[in-house]
Amino acid sequence: GSPLSFTTNLVTNTTYYASQTVSGCTSPIRLAVAVIIISVPTPSGASTKQFCNRALISDLTLDNTGVIEWYLTPTGGMAQDKNTILSNNTTYYASQKLNGCESSVRLPVLVSVVNVPNLNGTAVQKFCVEIF
Repeated sequence: GSPLSFTTNLVTNTTYYASQTVSGCTSPIRLAVAVIIISVPTPSGASTKQFCNRALISDLTLDNTGVIEWYLTPTGGMAQDKNTILSNNTTYYASQKLNGCESSVRLPVLVSVVNVPNLNGTAVQKFCVEIF
């Protein structure tokens, strides 16, 4: 048969056969390759999250059962470490991993972190009460 085009869409649960050509000569035996296509859905969940004071990447949760990876970009880049401190007014992008595959589309989640200052004042206070 003829070689497949590079633009040919593969079909799941189909066996394809590969050969190798070196200096115009083709291998006499072809390698059977079974193809299983795994579709990983985009993660789902709230598009905004609010935290009080300090929060970490590991505090971000979604509705999915797979492993969630968080990025600072909608495509490419490196997954953020789970101990990374979240930044206020920053969009983080979530992908989902299932069966060794990662979703091709990432869910954007805008994070706001409200820093609540510590209370200042006197620990012991006196009040005067008028007795009638």
